[in-house]
Amino acid sequence: MVQEGFFVTGLFSILDALLDHPFEEVLKQLPLSDNIVVAIVNYDGPLGAALKCSIACERCHWSDIVFADLPATDIYDSYTQSISWARQSLAGL
Repeated sequence: MVQEGFFVTGLFSILDALLDHPFEEVLKQLPLSDNIVVAIVNYDGPLGAALKCSIACERCHWSDIVFADLPATDIYDSYTQSISWARQSLAGL
């Protein structure tokens, strides 16, 4: 699984809230791979597991911060680094 798949899954996982439409309606209009759609809608597969882990980080659900065989501290560190990257990227807009 390429890293772009994880990035796109996370990016598009909030489209329903941004567009105020159900996921199924929004996702039908986008040329996304099936594994990304399944990850967003059902949290299935590696992409879905990563998305579920990211949501656990957002909500401070410490016992649910699980992905592959990575230590929770490494996952949380990566999560906080990604938040920092996003803030820096948006600051330039």
